[in-house]
Amino acid sequence: WVVAIFKALRPAVIGMICAAGISILWSQDLSWFPILIFAITLFVTTYFKTDSAIVVPVAGIVGLLLL
Repeated sequence: WVVAIFKALRPAVIGMICAAGISILWSQDLSWFPILIFAITLFVTTYFKTDSAIVVPVAGIVGLLLL
């Protein structure tokens, strides 16, 4: 039962994450730096198969320190 419930909730969670990302995107000015951090994070996560639980906080800290 628990596994079936979590599988059913996945599309809703993905939709909420996308909606939050779109609302943040529309409320902020885009510059080259956040896009660069996103690209590097995406590359490291996909190419090196790094766990996103490590990459996302590191990217956030780098963004805070360099901005």
